[in-house]
Amino acid sequence: MKKFMPIILAAAAAALLAGCASKISTPRIEEVTFDETGAAVLTWEPVRNAHFYELKVSLDPDFDIHPGTYRYSVTGPAKRLDFDMRYYRYYFWRVRAVHWDGSKSDWSVKGNFRPELP
Repeated sequence: MKKFMPIILAAAAAALLAGCASKISTPRIEEVTFDETGAAVLTWEPVRNAHFYELKVSLDPDFDIHPGTYRYSVTGPAKRLDFDMRYYRYYFWRVRAVHWDGSKSDWSVKGNFRPELP
């Protein structure tokens, strides 16, 4: 029995770590702000064990692929948007965390904002 104990403990530890590693929290979005140039700055709460974040910004609330949908990979919990926005139009956005093992959280709730002339 003693010689099987390390094997059993190693298997249990591996199973426990595998279960924990693939779990990653969904980011909570924060209010959109605008910098001095009028560019939108999207922020969200950092997620523990997130390797990076996937971000979608779109004129379409369903995030369908078309010229008004943008995708980003971001390492930190913020993104300054670097495209020419249409003023007085609503943009929708969401974010999800990606763990180092490739597992992804659920998408955050959908946020929106409307740029106005600076």
